[in-house]
Amino acid sequence: MPRPDSISLEEYRRLAGLPTIEQVERQEAKQPKKRRKFGNTPTDYESPLVGQMKYPSKKQAERAKQLDLLWQAGEIRWWLPEIPIRLRAYTDDRQRLMRVDFLILWADGQLTWEDSKGVATEAWKLKADLVRDQYGIDVRIV
Repeated sequence: MPRPDSISLEEYRRLAGLPTIEQVERQEAKQPKKRRKFGNTPTDYESPLVGQMKYPSKKQAERAKQLDLLWQAGEIRWWLPEIPIRLRAYTDDRQRLMRVDFLILWADGQLTWEDSKGVATEAWKLKADLVRDQYGIDVRIV
């Protein structure tokens, strides 16, 4: 077999018995797209306040747009996306995170923590309870 650097990639693939790139692409096109666990669709949104970001769901990106409109109207001072909160789980040596979708400072000085969810899962409820117990933070679903 000739040296791989002296022949084309396609020729090397043929000599090595590998499928052509076209064959691989056709095979991948035949396979159905894998459905996401909660049926969400990742969505890009560029905020004038936060910048370009890929949100895990359309619902979360839509909430970011709403928050930008509220910010432009002067109803909120600022908002931040994807805030991690460290949780102490059931053992002292193991820690977990709850990633809250939005932290919002309203014009009146009130802070709110929001999660954009279609359904509150049992895991989310447990983490929300831990956040409430450990930090006194109530995370609300929008």
